Amino acid sequence: ERVAAIGQLAAGIAHDFNNILTSIIGFAELLLLEPDLSGSAKEDVERITKQGHRAAHLVRQILDFPRQTISSKHPLDLLPFIKETVKLLERTIPEDIHISLEIEPGQYTITADLIQLQQAVTNLALNARDAMPDGGEIHLRLFQRAISEEEALLSDMDDGNWIVLSISDTGCGIAPELTGK
Repeated sequence: ERVAAIGQLAAGIAHDFNNILTSIIGFAELLLLEPDLSGSAKEDVERITKQGHRAAHLVRQILDFPRQTISSKHPLDLLPFIKETVKLLERTIPEDIHISLEIEPGQYTITADLIQLQQAVTNLALNARDAMPDGGEIHLRLFQRAISEEEALLSDMDDGNWIVLSISDTGCGIAPELTGK
């Protein structure tokens, strides 16, 4: 349990560091679009961008390493998992952010690595928190969805019944100029 807790802490720090790198890279790339940027300044900004991408790749390797070596997938009932996760988030997320949970009736047993799933949900919640400095809502929804053969062909998923864990928030999102859209 201690190793898992330390791994989660390290992953959270690496995730936060990766968010900072994403911002640095994004602003450096925006700076490269400035028409009056001098040649030497442009070279410096290109170096910042290149080194930022190298650092982000290193963070991904750090995050992927324990997943490859420690990953242990077992049957997991998402129902108690998500309820317990929401309780944890309610204790750690600021009070001006409301967390809601919607669960449709059904069976929600999947095969997953508990640590990786906890890390993914926690990271999504922390990103949502950061995107809502003045408060807002995080909405978690657990439901089942049938994927038709037609949808499967378009989505690179197998047809059949799927369990869906949806996490959304009322945060500001990523600025369009940073996404390239």
